[in-house]
Amino acid sequence: MKKITMITLLMITPFLIYGQTFNFNTDGDSEDWSGFGSTTRDVSGGVLTVTFTGAFNDVPVTYNGSSVSTSNKYLHILADIGSSEINAFSLQATTSAGSVLTGTVFTKPVGSGFNVYTIDLTGQANWTGTISDLRVRIRNTAGDGGLTANGETVKFDKIIFDNNAAPLVSSFEFNTDGDNEGWTGFGSTTRVVSGGNLTATVTGAFNDVPILYGNNIDTSNKFVHVVAEINSDAIDAISLQATTSTGAVLAGTSFSKPVGSGFNIYTIDLTGQANWSGDVTDLRFRMRNTAGDGELTVIGDTFVFDQIIFDNSATLSADSLEKFNFSYFPNPTKDRLQLSAAKSIKKVTLFNLLGQQVFTEMFNNQKTASLNVSSFKTGVYVMKVQIEDAVGTFKFLKE
Repeated sequence: MKKITMITLLMITPFLIYGQTFNFNTDGDSEDWSGFGSTTRDVSGGVLTVTFTGAFNDVPVTYNGSSVSTSNKYLHILADIGSSEINAFSLQATTSAGSVLTGTVFTKPVGSGFNVYTIDLTGQANWTGTISDLRVRIRNTAGDGGLTANGETVKFDKIIFDNNAAPLVSSFEFNTDGDNEGWTGFGSTTRVVSGGNLTATVTGAFNDVPILYGNNIDTSNKFVHVVAEINSDAIDAISLQATTSTGAVLAGTSFSKPVGSGFNIYTIDLTGQANWSGDVTDLRFRMRNTAGDGELTVIGDTFVFDQIIFDNSATLSADSLEKFNFSYFPNPTKDRLQLSAAKSIKKVTLFNLLGQQVFTEMFNNQKTASLNVSSFKTGVYVMKVQIEDAVGTFKFLKE
């Protein structure tokens, strides 16, 4: 997820409307965040970049707006630390109740990419009432005398105030080997993340195999799309089962047993589920046999998950790639499809109109790509492209 693998958010991702999210999606718009003379600030490509102009151990980024509410008790900062001397974020505020100073300290993560840093405000008695001054301080608290260097940066992808101890998630890409992004299971499977997929392998005979997740799913999204390869003759349905603060949820989708058909998109509609709201306390996907034919999985059957996406589209879709100046040509094409973007393309997946995956490839720091589609049958294809945390879907015609 800038995948935040989560720490890869992911994500990235819609959050509850009761919170306040700063996305920095408009070039040149700092969304009322400024700073002292010790930095320059630039908003481009969905990121607020703070560049140090000298040697400092404490650099504030100040909020000048009025939309942050003290009713939100957590601050989540999704940032890429480009200075080896920075090891903490602090929130400093003046409210009508008094002063607030609290923060989070971390192992200096320079070079580790975007991570989520959360500051807990629940124990701050003065975090109440109206805010007259608010700033996020980028700090060295290690006592080692380390100072930033001219030209070092901290990049902010999102700054989020909400009431969730962990930021809500809406997509899972499994792009980091060994990181299951919070998905576990019962003793009926083993689970491995490798090559951009989460593979669950069945360890016995079952007609209902659960894959479990935690509690920070955003219920404002009313559709879930599972891009998966089902390698079991017994399975003919995927169900979502959840417990929320409103009640129980059970919804699913059935299909012709697709073993051997490769990756397909399975969509579950949650719009009619009255209890799909509020906070999620338990969530699982169930790989099920609903045909009543008594078939059971066998040892070695697999379910391979490429993506799990929660959104508000009845068909698979995601964030626009416009901010990355993404383009592709020619369309229609007879042999090769050329891709270009302002930032590195991470992954491209192609589907036919039946929803079957016909091609996938991951890229490493490439802003251009050339896809050989000469062997494809004539027709329309859907192309899913991931750049950083954003994913877009596009159609092209193979002649």
